[in-house]
Amino acid sequence: MAAAKELLKWLHSKEQYARWFELEGGYATGANAFWEASPTWVQVDEAMRAFKTAARGSRALGYAGPVSAKATLVYTKYIITDMYAKAVQGMAPEDAVRWADGELKRVYGA
Repeated sequence: MAAAKELLKWLHSKEQYARWFELEGGYATGANAFWEASPTWVQVDEAMRAFKTAARGSRALGYAGPVSAKATLVYTKYIITDMYAKAVQGMAPEDAVRWADGELKRVYGA
């Protein structure tokens, strides 16, 4: 566990992250506002420049609660997205919400 934490610290150090960030050429957003000042944004295609401030509106999986495997599972199962899709495809909105509630309870054990 300690080795994994050290690897993550190293990968996300400004020096290492900057190399990856620059190579991505705008196809990755910075993890915080610091990366908005990167010279990369001047060099990328104009269409990609809109992503310069994307980190301002993003949240970690589980926000405003903790990051967790359960929050990731909810995301990867598309529960919230499917709830909206079911309503758009004709399911009564209340039923779509009930379905999502049941799925969330299965994941979180509530």
